[in-house]
Amino acid sequence: MATFTEDFTRMRNDFDRVHEDRERLSREIHAEVRDMGENVKTMLGQFGDEMRLKRGQLREAADQLREELGQFAGDLRKGGMVFRKERPGA
Repeated sequence: MATFTEDFTRMRNDFDRVHEDRERLSREIHAEVRDMGENVKTMLGQFGDEMRLKRGQLREAADQLREELGQFAGDLRKGGMVFRKERPGA
């Protein structure tokens, strides 16, 4: 009978230890997931900031290109008028 009691006690201790290990693992996983969530949140914030910066830079470059193309088109128009005026009979 003593062997049964000892075996049962040892089994109960093993169950308790496994249960505690499972709870500790669960807490560690929850902490890691929470940390990963915070890291992703931070990275998304940084990504959004960088995207807004790049969007502004792209908008400025596009505006400058439009302006330069407008000037180029104006120069072509003026150049064409000069050539037409210089031709005899025009």
